[in-house]
Amino acid sequence: MSSNKLERMSKRRFMKTAAAMGVSAASLSYGTQEGLAKANDENYVPYVRALVGEKLKDDVWVARKPVYDRIHRDEWAVRWTADDAADQIQNIIRKEFPEDNDLIRAGWEAMSESPSGFGVSVYYQEIEKVNGERNSPSVSIETVREKLPDNQRGTAAKDEYQAERTVPVVVERSRQREVGVLANKDWEDPLPGGTAMCADNCGTYASAYYNRDYGEQGMVASGHVCGSTGTDAYDSSGERHGTAQIVYDGSDIDYAWVQMVSGEDNVNDEPDPLLSDTNGGTDIEIYGMATDDELKADTDTNTTYYNQGDANGRQSGNLQYLDDNWVEFGPNTSGGDSGGPLFKDDDGDGDALIAGVCVIDMYAGGSKFTTAETVDNQMNGYWMTTNNSGV
Repeated sequence: MSSNKLERMSKRRFMKTAAAMGVSAASLSYGTQEGLAKANDENYVPYVRALVGEKLKDDVWVARKPVYDRIHRDEWAVRWTADDAADQIQNIIRKEFPEDNDLIRAGWEAMSESPSGFGVSVYYQEIEKVNGERNSPSVSIETVREKLPDNQRGTAAKDEYQAERTVPVVVERSRQREVGVLANKDWEDPLPGGTAMCADNCGTYASAYYNRDYGEQGMVASGHVCGSTGTDAYDSSGERHGTAQIVYDGSDIDYAWVQMVSGEDNVNDEPDPLLSDTNGGTDIEIYGMATDDELKADTDTNTTYYNQGDANGRQSGNLQYLDDNWVEFGPNTSGGDSGGPLFKDDDGDGDALIAGVCVIDMYAGGSKFTTAETVDNQMNGYWMTTNNSGV
């Protein structure tokens, strides 16, 4: 369908037509009719790839201005149908194993044995907590395999645009460990984004976030590092510089929002959407948030992403696996990296999109990150950005 025809439609008809064409609900929510219509092409599906900086008030810049892209319909079909198949498998898990829904997770990744090139991987997660506790499903992995089908058909879009693919379903054991650390340690004064902090445990800040419920700027950190609401966060001298007001400590959704302490004597009370490279490399300015649709388009491609943590510094790699709430990133992480950012530096110019928050290390290779969009959907606010549009 032509872009001009889409632009001239009524809002209601456009929403129905775009959804039938395969435009995701998130992109319809984030984007505008004009923007999505202009990104449209007969052989492509438009989507919102990022939300970038827009001035809110008092020189606060937040990620909410949509940036558009498009993906070839053939590539879209194999990715979005695999994503739908994974959603259906997760619904079966939710029904069959309600107590283990957080520990048995279905996502999709590249599979050589699949005709479409992608399949559903079900992670039977065994997690070592930072305090030494171990969490694992209450049912055996054999029981999970018996209850789930060997193949699942996924669909995307509707009517003449509909795509269908049948993909394999594989259940695999996944040993993981949280990457906060219990011991306090010395570090340079923390800088927002990619630098060390301590609360219940020690970890790394992701980036700055404006919380509308509090009307305040703060920092996103790790849920299992902060532990619980009301926990204080400290700098290297032991001085309190914030308090965790929101904490999620789950196996796939794991983040906290730390409200900064106000006061003239506190040098750390003004969060900055900057990822400071403590190893002397390039500082990265956050100009926006990568959407989950962007992660879908980039999974199992050569697109480079980066993570940063207090233990391992800055690392580069690729996205390998995508779940509704988290993404798997190639390099491993270590104790102290929890809460650190996953980000995408599009052209190496020092402007990047925040993409996720470090949750856990996966022993077999890779690390788990709660997606930035998942964090944004859970909180009432926006990732903070610089005043550089980045595009």
